[in-house]
Amino acid sequence: MQKQAPGWGKAIGILMIIFGSFGVFIQIYKIIIPSMLKLQNRMMHSFSSMDMNGEPNPFRESQEVFDELLYMSDTQANVMMVSGILGFILCVFYIVGGVKLLKPKPAHYKFALYSLFAFLGLNALTCILLFASGPSIVIIGILVYVIMGLVMDLVYTIILATSDKTKYGIGVPESADTVYTPDDVLQ
Repeated sequence: MQKQAPGWGKAIGILMIIFGSFGVFIQIYKIIIPSMLKLQNRMMHSFSSMDMNGEPNPFRESQEVFDELLYMSDTQANVMMVSGILGFILCVFYIVGGVKLLKPKPAHYKFALYSLFAFLGLNALTCILLFASGPSIVIIGILVYVIMGLVMDLVYTIILATSDKTKYGIGVPESADTVYTPDDVLQ
């Protein structure tokens, strides 16, 4: 007889697969966006330094707005790129952890739990580093995603830790797995 994973395990597993898949795209965004912003900043600077034959340069105002809203320091760019690369790798483990929760084995449960711990650690570290690095609209947008991920992963971890794990074969005494026949009882 094939055991089935509990309903809570299936639900968490499916959510991990879905959000891990979305997370792949966010991690790619975190890797690419610093390069794009630096390129845009260089373009804005070259336009704002153009000589307009004595007339006001409209690009100069745009450069000031860009600097106020979208500027990203080298530290912020490096933190985003490193967390994006690590996040991309961890997303793969996160998705695999979700898939493993669908099958009731102790190793599968532990793998999913470890992938949640890894993402909790990465998101917490990313939050701390980005909060400390200063404001920017891009950074605030990334922080919203990271904080939401942190909260969701914390909820998933609490559910995994507090739910009945006996269907995964965890916390079941060996005698509970033993099947007795009528002959064993009569002896």
